[in-house]
Amino acid sequence: MVLNRQTITALLLAFLLASCMKYQPDQQRSPSTLSVGLATLVEYPDKRDISPTPAGLANRVERTLTLRNLEPDPLPPERFTGVFADKRTTPHRMEFLSSQLPGADLLLLVETEPRFYSQLTGRYRWTVKVRLTIAEPGHMGESVSTEVKVPVFMEYYHEKEPQVVEAAGPIIERHLGFLLDEYLGGL
Repeated sequence: MVLNRQTITALLLAFLLASCMKYQPDQQRSPSTLSVGLATLVEYPDKRDISPTPAGLANRVERTLTLRNLEPDPLPPERFTGVFADKRTTPHRMEFLSSQLPGADLLLLVETEPRFYSQLTGRYRWTVKVRLTIAEPGHMGESVSTEVKVPVFMEYYHEKEPQVVEAAGPIIERHLGFLLDEYLGGL
């Protein structure tokens, strides 16, 4: 079989286009609807305050859960911000979350900590440390978690922690999806 120039060009173009496509693993879904007790927070490296995450990130987290047949049941921030300022470790926070949402099938804790890094070529570089933890109530020793550091570049000096966490949202959402897919794949 002899290939002409047009056929070779078409095959080469098809190969190049196929190699540019992103691989998307199959998204896992819970076989039945499960309620997920949820707390999302922002910690600060230089003070003990705890804040709820910006609305944009909270919406991303809830959407990621809903796509996997998980029903988010967020704990109102006023019920955990003061307590989490004293309870600084993830296991202590998960135990508190379990006590506050006893009817939840799963618990999810999203902890973010933005840190200013430096000014680089006129932009402000931040790093957002993220810890995502999921567990069944009563089985905290079997929790599954992941940590990631997300670099974020902000354009203006007045953009602080809430805007930085919001800007890290797409990457946090992707890592949460990976964690949920791993967890649900084992159900």
